[in-house]
Amino acid sequence: MAGVGNNLNQIARNINGVVKVGAVNQLDVLTIITHLAATERVLNAVRGYLES
Repeated sequence: MAGVGNNLNQIARNINGVVKVGAVNQLDVLTIITHLAATERVLNAVRGYLES
């Protein structure tokens, strides 16, 4: 589980870097961030389930 969370953080960092240099449009960034947020919610739900 921690590995998945770490991967999400790495993806977010890379997105931030790409955005700073202007290599991606804002709609693509919004789509990616939306998917990352959904993935994070699912990961947190799984983590909560495993801890209970």
